[in-house]
Amino acid sequence: MLLSLSITTMAQSNMQKKEQPFRFLYLVHDPTSPVSTLIESLRKIERRARQYNQVCLIYLSNGRKVDEVPFFLAQINTEEDNRNEFDKILGELNNKLSHEINIQADISHILKIFDEHKIIDDNGDLLYKSVAMEFYLTSHFCENGYVDDFIVPLYVAFDVHNLPDKFKFYVMVNGVDREDPEYYFGNKNYNSINENVEIMKY
Repeated sequence: MLLSLSITTMAQSNMQKKEQPFRFLYLVHDPTSPVSTLIESLRKIERRARQYNQVCLIYLSNGRKVDEVPFFLAQINTEEDNRNEFDKILGELNNKLSHEINIQADISHILKIFDEHKIIDDNGDLLYKSVAMEFYLTSHFCENGYVDDFIVPLYVAFDVHNLPDKFKFYVMVNGVDREDPEYYFGNKNYNSINENVEIMKY
């Protein structure tokens, strides 16, 4: 009986996912961040997610400080939905000059978060209506060559080039006038990343 209920609940959960877009935001915060613009964007995103029942996760790295949490994560329309975490991220952006980034740790944390939320099934198909990963980057982050080291491993791990219509990668930049992917990822074009990642200003 318990197994039957578990299978039914899982099926219902998967059906609900098929109706929901899934959105993941990664925030870079350093002295070059346009904090007021970023906070305004986050408020609009949060309101829209609640209005249209979109699953939305917002991730702010907290770097290498061993005595603090490695990242802040706000979740909207999930079982872990907590408005306080969203407000905490806004407070962190407002009250601190920057948050250190640990690229390798962040990649590991993000992969674990996606695994916990079961984005892709065992056959490699999306369980959600669509998935978007948005990376809100700064001029300092881009000019120091971190984009390639950080985004390419995630792009490859999620096999995005096989799901180009439903799994989108967006690189959101500020203070950088270049919108051509080759500027950020070079000419190696891993798994057609230059064709499948969209560069946008915010």
